Amino acid sequence: MANGHALRAYASRHLEYDVLMMRRTQELLAIPLSLPENRFWPMRNALLESFAVHTRVLMEFFYEPVGKGKEANDARARLYCPNGTWTESMPNALEVVRAKDRVGTEIVHASLQRLDVTEQAKYWKHQQIRAVLERTLAKFLRMVDPRDLIDERTRTLLAPDPLQAEFYSEVRETAPGSRTFTETMRVTMAAAEATSSLGLSQPITWSKSVDFPNRIGE
Repeated sequence: MANGHALRAYASRHLEYDVLMMRRTQELLAIPLSLPENRFWPMRNALLESFAVHTRVLMEFFYEPVGKGKEANDARARLYCPNGTWTESMPNALEVVRAKDRVGTEIVHASLQRLDVTEQAKYWKHQQIRAVLERTLAKFLRMVDPRDLIDERTRTLLAPDPLQAEFYSEVRETAPGSRTFTETMRVTMAAAEATSSLGLSQPITWSKSVDFPNRIGE
């Protein structure tokens, strides 16, 4: 069983990193850039692969049990909560469960099952996946006991800003092209940040869908 020092260290070094990488890569995936397809696809796929891998790590942390033997050192959300409380309370994560399975088949393993993935099935609903993870993270932070297993600096970094919190508490399966005021504001902010951080000389343009259809294996 992990001790309090190890749990605090994991949260501040690794949980924090996985959450921030999941968020930043998802925000960049939501911004179609006005670059030729034959130049942009390596960047798009690299972002998607990073998003998918960090999603898988977070899925394991939040939803899988602690292993046995050499896997007994697994970091899991249930270790931060009183016995049984997280297992009984963790939110439904069907969309993320599907994503975790896809990471294994389509990204990190040399699997012949890749040949069976259709063009339509290559699309990743990264917006919905993030929404599930944000709701799960918010509930987890409320349930950590004792509270100081996650320090205040880390809590501040893990907490979404108010605009993101409002948006991701409402995200559901939406028709392509639909946008709420909150969604438009969030993506506009992300676009401004991405333009600056990527040092782009070309302006960012929008596709019809914020949940940009990204796929691997083209």
